[in-house]
Amino acid sequence: MKVGNLTFASGQLPIDPETGKIIEGDIETQTWRALENLQAVLEPYSIGLENVVKTTIFLKDMNIFASPHFIKIFLYKEKKLCYYEIDIRKRFYK
Repeated sequence: MKVGNLTFASGQLPIDPETGKIIEGDIETQTWRALENLQAVLEPYSIGLENVVKTTIFLKDMNIFASPHFIKIFLYKEKKLCYYEIDIRKRFYK
């Protein structure tokens, strides 16, 4: 969705665009796929991943993804990134 000079994208999952199914693999593999999907959503607006201001990562197991810094290095290089990790077990699983 575009509002003024801002573009909002949400709900990017690790779905293979050819099969429409969630890909197999570890958290890094699935995260890369979700980021590639985000990039595909932004391309029609001539926006690159380097323009992303904030990301939110929802996890079932916080231990599985102890350091999301590889995303920061890949996407944002020297730029400061605002990102959140949310443990969904505490919100949705009881």
